[in-house]
Amino acid sequence: MSVSAAGYEPDAADPVAEAKALYRKGKTAFDVGRWEDAVKYFEESYAQSGNELLLFNIGLSYYRWWEETGEIAHLRKARSVLKTFVARAQRNPDKLGDPAEAVAQLNEVEAKLEQAETEAEARRTRGAAGDGTEQGADTTPPAPSPDPADPAAPVDTGPAAPTGEDPGKGLRLGGVVSMALGGVGIVTGVIVGAIHVGNSVKFDRQLRDTDEEIEMIVATGITQKFVDDTLGGCSQVDADVNPDAAKFCDLQDRRNAIVNNGKRANLFAALGFGLGGGLGVALLATGGALYAIGNKKTKAWKERHALRVAPVFDGRFAGIGVTGRF
Repeated sequence: MSVSAAGYEPDAADPVAEAKALYRKGKTAFDVGRWEDAVKYFEESYAQSGNELLLFNIGLSYYRWWEETGEIAHLRKARSVLKTFVARAQRNPDKLGDPAEAVAQLNEVEAKLEQAETEAEARRTRGAAGDGTEQGADTTPPAPSPDPADPAAPVDTGPAAPTGEDPGKGLRLGGVVSMALGGVGIVTGVIVGAIHVGNSVKFDRQLRDTDEEIEMIVATGITQKFVDDTLGGCSQVDADVNPDAAKFCDLQDRRNAIVNNGKRANLFAALGFGLGGGLGVALLATGGALYAIGNKKTKAWKERHALRVAPVFDGRFAGIGVTGRF
C-alpha cells in the first residue's frame, strides 16, 4: 500500500478499469483543490470497486472541503467515513495497512468538529437569549399625552423650529459612496475569479494530459523508483543514454509545476469571489443601511422645519399656535 497526496492509493493492479479511471479523476481533482469533485470521483470509484482504501481518500477530501467552505456537514461526513476506515483497518491491517495515519487524521477531525459544534451551540444560545426587540428599534417610551380633562394642560404644538444643516445629508452621501464601492468590488471580484477559474480548468486539462504521458512511459518500465535506484535520481540522468528516463523526469517536473499553478489559480479564484464579491456585498448592505438612516433623519428634520398649526389652551386663553420655518 502506498500513500499519495490524497491519501491511500488503490492497488495499481485493480482489474476494474472504470474504478481506476474514476480514481485518477479524483486524485487530479484533489491535487488542484477541487474538493467536491474529489469526493464525487472517489465515492464513485469506491462504489465500483469496493476498495476500502478509498475510504481514507473520501474522508480526507471531505475534511479539505470543510476547510475551504466551513460547512460543518462536510466535517461530520469526514469523521463518519474516517471512523469506518479506521475500524476496518484495525480489523484487517494486513489488507489495509497500519491505520496510524488515519487514526491521527480522525483525531484531528474530531477535535475540529467538537470546536465547530461548540461555537455553533454558543451562537444558538446567544440568539435564544435575545429579548425579541428588533435591532435598531426605538425603545424610548412615548411622552405622556396631555389630559383633555385638564384645561390647563397644553396641547402639543410641535417642537420649535430647529436650526442648522440637514443631519442626514452626510449619511446619505456615505451610503451612496459605499454602495458604489460595493458594486465595483463585486464586478472586480467576479472578473478576477472568472479569469482564474478559467486558468484552473486549463491547468486541469494539462494535468490530465501529462498524467497520460507519464503512464505511457511507466508502462515501459521507467518509474521513479527505477530512476532513483538505478540511475541515481533525475539529476543524474543522461538524456543521450536514457532518453525515456529523461522524458519521465521532465514530465514529473512539468506535473509538479502544473499542480502548483492550479493551486494558485484556485486560491486567486477564491480570493476574487470571496474577498471581492463578499466585500462588495458587505459594502452594498452597509451603504443601503446608511442611506436609509440618513433619509430617515432628513425626513424628520424636514418635518420639524415645516409650517405647523395647532390649537393652544393654557387655562387663560385659547388660540392658534403656529411653528416652523417662515
